[in-house]
Amino acid sequence: MVKNTGTPYGLNTFRPLNIPEPCNVQMGKHDKPQIITKKHGKSLSVLSIKDTWRVDDEWWTNHPISRQYYTILLENLSRTTIFIDRIGGGWYEQGL
Repeated sequence: MVKNTGTPYGLNTFRPLNIPEPCNVQMGKHDKPQIITKKHGKSLSVLSIKDTWRVDDEWWTNHPISRQYYTILLENLSRTTIFIDRIGGGWYEQGL
């Protein structure tokens, strides 16, 4: 494991990519996402769900993962992936 040097990020350093952003999701019929409110406060209706899957991993560690993912098409015709953290709670938007 690489020791944290405490130096700030710069032009020639690595940064984490695709970090999930918290969002709010209103569920509709059949417990499917209906409206997503992104972190900047804009709400968008879900036109369709393109895919769904569940990830249960690292159950043997102190930080297990259990997430239900949805790839959705929004009213502005953008596609995004959201998930609910089934252990810690809360919805997140995961960039594609």
